[in-house]
Amino acid sequence: MALYAGRLVLIKVDVNEVGGSGASWTTIGQQRDGGCERGTETVDGKTKSDVGWPNDVITGVNWSVSCDGVLDPADAAWVHLKLRWKSMLKVWIQIDRSAAGGTKEEGQAIVKISEKFANSDLVSFSAEFTGQGQINVSP
Repeated sequence: MALYAGRLVLIKVDVNEVGGSGASWTTIGQQRDGGCERGTETVDGKTKSDVGWPNDVITGVNWSVSCDGVLDPADAAWVHLKLRWKSMLKVWIQIDRSAAGGTKEEGQAIVKISEKFANSDLVSFSAEFTGQGQINVSP
């Protein structure tokens, strides 16, 4: 089993907005935390003959990615995310595990961004990406 530190996994955006081999992957700067969630959509298929036990039917899958960190308002990836959000456009994102000898995955997503102005901390950001279509291994 290969174990590695979470700090080696970075969330990136494609500032060219093409994905794949023509992408220009730019790390969202100053990340502190992040994650990827893979979900399953179901409908209740239970009938009387199931005697009260669940019998869900899988109807689809979904994915999302999130990250947060210290805000650098001049960070190229942050500027790109703000422009895509303001224009109501999807973004290409990548989960990059290559520093730990792992894979890279990419897909298109809808972005939700926020800034936090805590009195006793640095200005911070969070970004949530709701996957649209498949997430695939990057070239």
